[in-house]
Amino acid sequence: MRFLDFLILLDLFVTSYLLDHSRCIKDIFLALYNYKYTTSHVDFVVLFFIRQLVVLYLRNTVEQKEKIQKIRESIWRYYCLLFICGLAAIVKLLVFDFFGEKSECALWSTVSAVFFTISTTFIIRSLTSDGNENEESENYKLFKSIFNLHLKHWSSFRLPYFLLACECICFVYEPILFKKMNSDMFGDGPQNFSSCVHWQLLRLFTVILQATWEYYMGLAKLRATVDLRNSVYENILHQPISFFDQNPSGELSTLLSSNCGAIASYTPELIVSVARDVFWVVGNVIFLLSLSWQLTLTLLVSVPVISFVSAYFGNDKKTISEETVASDSRCSGITGEAFSGARTFRSMAAESNELRRYNFVNEEYYSIRSKDVRIDFTNEFFINFGWRLESWLIYGYGYFLRKYDQLDGQEFSTFVLYHYRSIYALTRLIKLYSEGMKTIGKSKKVLDILNSNPKARLHSGTEKPNVVGGITIEDVNFSYESNGRTIINNLNLSIAAGQTVALVGPSGHGKSTLVSLLQRFYAPMSGRILLDQTPIQNIDHKFYHSKVALVAQEPVLFSGTIRENILYGYDEGSEEDMMRVAQMANVHEFVSQMADGYDTVCGERGVRLSGGQKQRVAIARSLVRNPRVLILDEATSALDVESEALVQEALARCSQDMTVLVIAHRLSTVRNADKIAVIENGAVSAQGTHEELMEDREGTYFKLVTRQSNVI
Repeated sequence: MRFLDFLILLDLFVTSYLLDHSRCIKDIFLALYNYKYTTSHVDFVVLFFIRQLVVLYLRNTVEQKEKIQKIRESIWRYYCLLFICGLAAIVKLLVFDFFGEKSECALWSTVSAVFFTISTTFIIRSLTSDGNENEESENYKLFKSIFNLHLKHWSSFRLPYFLLACECICFVYEPILFKKMNSDMFGDGPQNFSSCVHWQLLRLFTVILQATWEYYMGLAKLRATVDLRNSVYENILHQPISFFDQNPSGELSTLLSSNCGAIASYTPELIVSVARDVFWVVGNVIFLLSLSWQLTLTLLVSVPVISFVSAYFGNDKKTISEETVASDSRCSGITGEAFSGARTFRSMAAESNELRRYNFVNEEYYSIRSKDVRIDFTNEFFINFGWRLESWLIYGYGYFLRKYDQLDGQEFSTFVLYHYRSIYALTRLIKLYSEGMKTIGKSKKVLDILNSNPKARLHSGTEKPNVVGGITIEDVNFSYESNGRTIINNLNLSIAAGQTVALVGPSGHGKSTLVSLLQRFYAPMSGRILLDQTPIQNIDHKFYHSKVALVAQEPVLFSGTIRENILYGYDEGSEEDMMRVAQMANVHEFVSQMADGYDTVCGERGVRLSGGQKQRVAIARSLVRNPRVLILDEATSALDVESEALVQEALARCSQDMTVLVIAHRLSTVRNADKIAVIENGAVSAQGTHEELMEDREGTYFKLVTRQSNVI
């Protein structure tokens, strides 16, 4: 507010000084009486008062909180009025010059009017903003982060930027040669063809430079994109499991496939556009001013309007870009589900259902993108209309200048040519804002992932203790962020090394969640879990998972070979290690009958193997690291009798001298466990051997066994 007050006083002082010092107006009343538009300076006084009244009114209104919202709704009217004031000053200057009134007072009054109009407009905009300062600050931080990413690849971009600078110098020098060529070939003096040769050679050299820097720029942007994808993918892989619960796989795939490329390309494109187009604009404008400063002033008519329109729609571009990314992710998520579940929708004859799901989100995508198309159309319309309006002004005003011999016809044709070059560069510069907002809309999620530093949290543990296999769970509580409902409630359980312990209980009471805590997929809200008296969060990530292995109900195999899946994540594993665990897990039995043996490709998610075969490969994969703790989460529940028998045989053979934690709904698989713990409402309600628990006929375990055995 103080700066605005300072500008108001400065405007008053400068305007008064100019009009008084130059003695343009000796008597204001006499000047009004003898007013003539083509010669009078009274207009500058009128424009000054209009400008002051508008600014003072807005200034006083801003201080009244109850009226500020009303001003925000109609602020564009005041902007238009201020713009008209500045435009009127420019027109007045041109009129003075055209009718022979060479007035230094008019020149500096015009400069003063334009300067104070622009500066006060920006200050008023900041004072009447509707709380978007935080958003603008966030946009600035996002852009700064994008630029810092670019600086990491500066070595790759140095050569194309150097070539670009050379091209810009050539572009700036080209109009000078062009003017000389016109003078030498079409002037009144003797014709000289050498300047034409020089001009064409310069153009040829410029073309070579442009092709060369575009080639190296393409390679540099590709390198930056690949490196950014690798960094984002690495950070995604190290995110906590809750991150994957909250972010659909389709959205993450979209981030990697399209957003990273847009982010990596934006900064070099911005630098290229600013460097090249600013060179073009500055060089061409200087050249245009040398031809006709009067015609060059017409740029001040269209540029502010076009810039305002582009900035206005640029804010919407960011929102639409974020919505587009989300919608695109939903489309990718649905197609990913459908493709991976092809057997499901085929067996249910649900192709039309999947098509309806996809059509729904696709129509949503169309609705969002149609907004973007409308904004682009409106933006392009105003930009093109603004340039056409300026062209009409140039041709109209140029006609009068030519008619009154103030501009040569050859100079006018040259002016028109380089004016089009200027507006071409200006258009690209003006569009940078909206394109930047679109990129920022795509970048937020990517930058959040990059700045999250999940690797440090995941690898915060450094201890590598001697693991025997004892597990102690003390007063553990846990709830998922998504619903806040307590799943694990003050749970206590002790498992001695070498014991086989089974967890049983009703579905949804915390058994699988406890396994997730033991696997460090999530961290307890309170309490602690110890592995041989060492808190598991203090143990090195890779070391811990080499000692605690999991065989899940639905094992996930990757699309590589059987050999690659068995040795997955075990870089130091040898062929002997693979063969050892393959025989232990009854994998060698069916692999030896395959034509490609261990080089047989499993297919996506192991689709080319049967359920029992996948489960045995998963067991071998878990055992290849020689774990001390083996967790079996419903490892045989989805198998047929024969496959279950083979898997159970493999497990019995492999789990000797290990601590085994079994979760099973088929209670027949847990009878021989050293200890059975009944999990109810997130806590251990009972524990003991099968015989001990069966003695309590009112207990949950007895009810579960009798229900499965159809015993009343």
